[in-house]
Amino acid sequence: MIAINVGDESADTVRKFWRSFKLQPAPFLDPDGSVAAACGVALNNTGLPVSVLVSRDGIVSSYQPFPLTKDYLDPALQKVLS
Repeated sequence: MIAINVGDESADTVRKFWRSFKLQPAPFLDPDGSVAAACGVALNNTGLPVSVLVSRDGIVSSYQPFPLTKDYLDPALQKVLS
């Protein structure tokens, strides 16, 4: 799992925020939004959070514009990992 921080906040600001909530792993910084755009995420039409599951072959398997829940994530991961 990789978290991606989209925005122009400094790396130090993002690290402090993640540490304050004891979140792991640290996010990949995407200040220009190019990684998000490659996954079909655009702040002007999707908002955040967005969860994108990518299969081993690099194909986007699932795209959900809401926080993940166990009820959603378990079957979605089964699909990606099969």
